[in-house]
Formats: sequence, structure tokens, C-alpha cells
Amino acid sequence: MGKELIKLMNVYVSFRIGGLFTKVLVNVLRNINLIIYDGETLGLVGESGCGKTTLGKVIAGLIKPTSGKILYKGKDISAMTKDEFLTFRREVQYLHQDPFSSLNPVQTVYTILSRPLIKHKIVDPSNVEEEVMELLRMVGLTPPSDFMYRYPHQLSGGQRQRVALARIMSVRPKVLIADEPVSMIDVSQRIGILRLLLDLRKETNMTIIYITHDLATLRYISREGRVAVMYLGGMVELTDVERLLTRPLHPYTQILLSALLEPDPNITRNKKVNLRSMDIPSIVNLPPGCKFHTRCPYAINGICDVKEPDLVEVETNHYVACHLVKGDLK
Repeated sequence: MGKELIKLMNVYVSFRIGGLFTKVLVNVLRNINLIIYDGETLGLVGESGCGKTTLGKVIAGLIKPTSGKILYKGKDISAMTKDEFLTFRREVQYLHQDPFSSLNPVQTVYTILSRPLIKHKIVDPSNVEEEVMELLRMVGLTPPSDFMYRYPHQLSGGQRQRVALARIMSVRPKVLIADEPVSMIDVSQRIGILRLLLDLRKETNMTIIYITHDLATLRYISREGRVAVMYLGGMVELTDVERLLTRPLHPYTQILLSALLEPDPNITRNKKVNLRSMDIPSIVNLPPGCKFHTRCPYAINGICDVKEPDLVEVETNHYVACHLVKGDLK
């Protein structure tokens, strides 16, 4: 592990949803405690609606937590001065899932990439064009002259994502939060984006928080990284990627892997497990106790449906939130 970079302490995020006269308070994230280290790759994995994108935006400072603290380099981001927060936002960048909606359709690639350079005074104004060309080379858009004055609609999905990544790299970030960066790109172009992320991480020692539902792509980017598995706003398992793939301990993780991964001789395959229910509970009306107990094939009445398990270290650097794994049922 490198030096501690970001620390989340008892983070909750709640939204009010509903109609004009009736609003319900919904906990989208619940009691998130997490340390992110300098130079590591951390995956956030789970089903759609589990809260992984919300967590990524909270880490980036795009969403304020309802309660709890987020420390960046030891300082609470909510207590930062305006200048300190601007520095934090420049150093912690977010790569969105949709490369088309994240780019201004009426701006050329040159304008998109030059504005951060000028605003943050990254380079001398006389060197902006040269720096834009270097950014395009960095992300594999060559020759740069063929792309500088195109508009986003004139680029393919993969090319747009590379432009979005070039814009991020223009401000020299220390942390990149990549939110399913290849899910809306043609299959033939996905490997190119993944290789680019891998190369940029090696060249800059940048911390990457990779949000995905596909552990195979996370494993490609970093076999030595960690992964946090999320379910209905909480973390249920946290360990390194290889250990999670070969020895998952939480029942939800086991089912998730057996459902998503292709057969691999290096991955422990779990036997087919029948869920108690295929229905995911509504986040508006979460079940009591362990939030997975309504679907878990191993749930035991009297404890799993009564008490919510804490995320605890059951093995060295392997954290699980499950009564059965912790031994509470013995």
C-alpha cells in the first residue's frame, strides 16, 4: 500500500424523492468507511443501483455527503477554503460513462482541450496549441491535426472517450475516477481504452477508482489492485482483486461472480446457487437486518433479518459484512 490519499469516514448520502406534496428520504449510501491509497487501483463493483456511481461522485466532491467526512491528504474537503477545494477538484477528476454527453457538442476538440490549460495556467499561452497536440498524441489520436478542429459528433465513441480522457490529463490529476468508461463504446474499441488507462497509470502513478459491473475489465487494468463490492448502498466485501476472484466470501459476491464471469481456469467457479428471490428490494423500503437476506440462500431467520452485519476484517486485508462468515451464527 502507498500513502493514504483519501479517507471516507461514516459517509451517508440521502436524497428526497417523490411527488410535489409527498417526499421520502432515501439513504443511497450507508456508513461507508474506506481508505484509498496513493497510486493504487480500486474497483467499485455491484449491480445497477447499488450506489457505486454515487460513491464515485462523493469522492470527487460532486455530491456532498449528508453526514460523515471525506479527507483528502488528511484534510476534510468540507472545511477547505475556496482555493483549496479548487485544487482538490483539479487533482481528483471524473471520467463519465457517456463520452458524448460529457463533451460540449458546439466546441471543437481544440477548444475542449485548451480551456483547462488556459484557465489553470498549465502552460504559457503561446504553447497551448503544442500542448493540445501532445495531449492528443498521449491518448492515441494521431496525427493530432486530423482531430483538433473536429466536433464531438464527428468522432466515434472510442475517439470521444479519448478526448474526454485527454481533457482530464490536461490538468495533471492525481486521482482518476473512471465510471464504466467502456460500457457505451463498441466492443472492438474497448480494449484500446483499457490499455490507455493502464498505460497512463503506469506513466503517472495516478490513483484510479474504476467503477464497473465487470470484474474482468478491472482485473485487466490491475491484478494487484483492490475491489469493493457494493449492495444497496453499503459495502459487503473489500479485498484485493485476485483474492476476490479466487476466494470470494460474501454470498452476494459469490453469486455476482458466477453470474458475470466467463469460465477461467484461474478463477474459482462457484456452484450454481438459487437465490431466494430474484427481486432486488426497493431502496425506498430497505429490509431490516442484512440487506441481502431477502435473496441470500444461506440466510438464517432470527439474526440475518434482525441485525445488519458490520464490515470487519475476517482475514488479513479481507473485509466482509456477513454474519455467517464472521461466525456470528456459531
